[in-house]
Amino acid sequence: MTNEYQTKLRYECLLNLWGVRPTPISAEIIQRNSRRDSGVDLPISDIRAELVFLCDESLATRITDPLGVIRYRITSKGCTYWENRE
Repeated sequence: MTNEYQTKLRYECLLNLWGVRPTPISAEIIQRNSRRDSGVDLPISDIRAELVFLCDESLATRITDPLGVIRYRITSKGCTYWENRE
């Protein structure tokens, strides 16, 4: 995975999480939104891997809803990271 691709992937994930804060969303929603809004077709496996990374860095949290769907929510640290990005 190239650095440029990794940056774009992180940007799309954080953009989607930040845009709906504090509502948790799934990786599939991020994929659909990035395809529709940015014209970027990211593989779902890459999005899920990036979301796990964001959780490991405390920029997002993982939530399992009552139906068993895994969703992610941006943390306050993630909001600060997004707002202060270069």
